[in-house]
Amino acid sequence: MRIGELAKALGISRDTIRRLERRRIIAPSRDWAGHRRFTGEDLARLREILYPKDAVKGRR
Repeated sequence: MRIGELAKALGISRDTIRRLERRRIIAPSRDWAGHRRFTGEDLARLREILYPKDAVKGRR
């Protein structure tokens, strides 16, 4: 998924995702044109980081 799709799924801005990348919290792959590509694992990891209480509730 692309950065806009990830931002929408998480309810955060694209700039926030870019900041997380600069801090090396996430490391997306890049496609042939240099666009960021995120996986479902990236989405799950960011959900756990950004919304830790929700991640615990979802595991019950």
